[in-house]
Amino acid sequence: MKRLVVAVLVVGGLAGAVTAAGALGAGAFMADRLSSLLMTRSPFPRCSDDDKRLASALVALSILDARPADAQPYGKRGGGCDDDDRLAYAEQSYRLSVSRADVPSFYREAAIKDGWKPAPMAKRQEWAARVCLAKVIDNRSVYLSVWYSDGPEDEDSTDYFLQVSSSPSGGIPC
Repeated sequence: MKRLVVAVLVVGGLAGAVTAAGALGAGAFMADRLSSLLMTRSPFPRCSDDDKRLASALVALSILDARPADAQPYGKRGGGCDDDDRLAYAEQSYRLSVSRADVPSFYREAAIKDGWKPAPMAKRQEWAARVCLAKVIDNRSVYLSVWYSDGPEDEDSTDYFLQVSSSPSGGIPC
């Protein structure tokens, strides 16, 4: 008889635990559904279809093909949309066989001929972005920048990066 009582208590305890776990799971599911109904927008930006279309258009821009005669593409052209801030972008890196001293003036001239306009540079990035131009594409401001991954003290480096980018909020120019 004692074993029967213990068995009933154990089975009853397990059934209660399973019921409680199920209730917690259902409660968590309901809380998740309720919060998704109450929050019409995620607090975290996500790339929209328009952002992704713009990113595809940016990758195809002819300005990314412009380069000084002594520059060769280095690596594949990249692009996409960064979900953190809905930044649509495209970029191409180049390697020079000579000094990079003439690169900024080359891109300023080529971009202005292509309809780009000078834009202000962010103060904190003046050492990195050597060119900053803007153009409206698909009703959004797009920024073209030429930058180097190294600091101003390393002028001997021959690698540079050409980037076009846009975010719905306008973002930080270059």
